[in-house]
Amino acid sequence: MKKIVLYALLFIAIFATSNQLHAQTVFWFEDFDDGGGGRWTLENAPGSGTNPTPAGIVGLIYEVNNPVFDNFVINDQNTPELSGSISVGTVINNEGAFVRGRHYACSSPSDLPNPFINTGAGPNQSLHITANPACATLLYGGTPQSDDWNCISDPDNGDVQTKSEQIAYLNTNIDATGKCNIKLTADFFLGGDADGIKSHSTILYSIDGGITWKIVKDSLHSCTPFLAGSCNNWHRRTFAIPSDADNQPDLRIAFRWYDDGDINNTGDYALGASFNVDNVMLSACDKPNVDFSADQTSVCKNQTVTLGSIMTSSTGFYTDCFSVLTDNCSVTAYSWNIPGATYVDGTSSSDANPHIQFGANGNYTIELTASNCAGDSVVTKTNLITVTDCPPAANFFADILTACIEPTAKLDTVSLTDLSTTPTTAITAWNWTITPVTVTYVNGTSSTDQNPQVTFNATGTYQISLQVTTSEGTDTETKTAYVEAISCECAAGGGGAGCRTPRPLPA
Repeated sequence: MKKIVLYALLFIAIFATSNQLHAQTVFWFEDFDDGGGGRWTLENAPGSGTNPTPAGIVGLIYEVNNPVFDNFVINDQNTPELSGSISVGTVINNEGAFVRGRHYACSSPSDLPNPFINTGAGPNQSLHITANPACATLLYGGTPQSDDWNCISDPDNGDVQTKSEQIAYLNTNIDATGKCNIKLTADFFLGGDADGIKSHSTILYSIDGGITWKIVKDSLHSCTPFLAGSCNNWHRRTFAIPSDADNQPDLRIAFRWYDDGDINNTGDYALGASFNVDNVMLSACDKPNVDFSADQTSVCKNQTVTLGSIMTSSTGFYTDCFSVLTDNCSVTAYSWNIPGATYVDGTSSSDANPHIQFGANGNYTIELTASNCAGDSVVTKTNLITVTDCPPAANFFADILTACIEPTAKLDTVSLTDLSTTPTTAITAWNWTITPVTVTYVNGTSSTDQNPQVTFNATGTYQISLQVTTSEGTDTETKTAYVEAISCECAAGGGGAGCRTPRPLPA
């Protein structure tokens, strides 16, 4: 068998489809299983030379569209087998993945009958180029060097090599409204030369219903050489559609084949497998999956609440020969709607994690709008935050619990220290009550000071109370039988102010 060098996609193992992480879901697909359903404009008749590429597409090489070889057809030749169906709304790495394919006469496990496993109504079909009209109905799989090669335009067989410029248009609109970072993923079996000069294919797109066209990918060919007649050279590839296609209601795609007809170089042949595509999928970023949390939901007035946005919006990875494509579906804008809230700590309503306070009691509803290139997502949590009055918590400490009242030289001065706490607002008033009232406030202090000092005038056990007040309310702490006043003399190591060791403040 004569061996003719073409090119095949080298699949990069570390980015195998099963291991890819995709943020995108499929919103449109074409598997050609119904023969295209009239959605595709192909050559009007095999060899007619009609349906040329529109003139003036920047970046394309143009040639004469000779009406002999290389025509686009949709049929059940050379189609891939998938592990499952292709469907709209499924994350792209969960769509049916390539299992195996057949090109020419192949040994097991690729010696599959045509059509292969169906993924929809009708036989499994694909869009591909034939080298002459007879190939449009040929089912490969016969004797090598017979129907393996009768769809090659080979000058050694007396064939006339001609220039070819064929195109297959999608003639219906794809609604990409609300879609962004659009990717085209498809199963390809490709020929073409590595330089894209003699023969190659092109993916085109239109955002005005097919009036004008632009290039998604030109010089589309296989990534590494293989020998004609090889099997299992179908591979899934992804291409980024330019951003001007985002949010467009009339997106279309097209596939183009170009051959300059030059047969002066060995291996430059028009082959029936020059271009094959199946399971074309368009995927895009979804709107953010938005949620948020609050670090506390029952708070005092003017107590700070921290809000945390929770988003599911990851980046996808795709392979195209030796390069890796990514898409960014991350959130680009936040907008919080919280009536009655004040943003603090330098944060604002456009921050991902703002800090807020409320100045009045009540129940507060919080709404978050998160946006990316696909649009806005809104989540509302009704009456999430409850704001109530939060009075202080009174507490205090006496540095001496057994105080001497006589002799006068040994009189103990007891220091009372306020240990009260308040959640938000400051304490504005202190009121000390000591029972019985046989005490004297000393050193310029009084019963309304925060930290007064007292001496006791009579022996006995004393109860001490502290009431503290804030704008949120009051609280009282009472310690019964707290301080004992005694008459004492200071002997060696005995009691009295001159030898008593005050209690340290609690840690």
